Formats: sequence, C-alpha cells, structure tokens
Amino acid sequence: MKKQILYVITSLILLSCGVQKFEDKTYEYSDDITFEIKAMANISMTENVTPSITDTTYITKKGSRFKRMIIKFNNHSNMEQTIDFSKFYLLNDKNLKYKVHFVMQYGKAYGRNIQIRQRTLSANKERSFLMEFHPAFAKGKNPKALLIEDPNVVTRDKVIPLLYLDKD
Repeated sequence: MKKQILYVITSLILLSCGVQKFEDKTYEYSDDITFEIKAMANISMTENVTPSITDTTYITKKGSRFKRMIIKFNNHSNMEQTIDFSKFYLLNDKNLKYKVHFVMQYGKAYGRNIQIRQRTLSANKERSFLMEFHPAFAKGKNPKALLIEDPNVVTRDKVIPLLYLDKD
C-alpha cells in the first residue's frame, strides 16, 4: 500500500512540474546494460538529501529550475551489474556540466541511501531511477545532452543528445 501511495504522489508531483518526454530509444551504458530516457521534470523546490541534516529545503532562484530525469536500465547479463551515477551529467547548450545531486530508485521512498552514487542491477532485471541534477537551469532552457563519463578512457565518454518529443 505504501508503494502505491508513493507512486501516486511521485506521479502527481512530476505531472504538476511540467514533464517532458523523450523519443523511445535504447542506449548502451555498458556491454551488458542498456537504458532508455523516459522523462524529465522541472522543479523549483527540492528537499535536503543528507541523512545527518534535516529540514533543509532548496529553492531555485526566480527564473530557474532543477531537472529531474527518469531513466530505465536493463541488465541483459546473468550477473549483477553496477551503475555509477557519479559519472552522469546533463550538458547545457554551452557544454557546461550539471552533476547528479541525488539518485533514488523510481517509485521507492526516500531513504538513507539516496546519496549513494553506485547502484546494483540484478541479473536479467530492469529498474528505473530518478536523478536530480544541480545547479538549476534557467527556466525554459533544456539540457541538450546527457554525458556519461569514463574516467579511464576519455574517448569512451558517451554524449547522448536528448531527443525531446515536446519542444518548449
């Protein structure tokens, strides 16, 4: 019951924030993991994500919005795989990077592990994650791409153009 209530609340929040959808396209994260970018929401207020500090709210400056993105990952292997969200960035039109502020499994309640940037994906399973990016974008401005860095081999960085269905 709690999961259903949380899912309804999360859906309503995303719908009230102006959700942008993307073309159905599958990308490779690794040899064994693919992903699809499902939606992005613009939000003006977010909560603290540090478990040791409570009751902190971040509000964007007038005329700006944080971006929240939902991505569905699929593990095609017979082994547990790791996704490193610290390597994910949104890029603006000037190629400035916006880092992941927090990540959580989509449809689950916030918990102590919201700041953990590495997540596991069980063998032959799919899972959706919600990522929030900071700093805020100017209102009406959308990221142009998703960057996934590979710190070991610079040429393996992946720049994925964001293919919006509904242009603002």
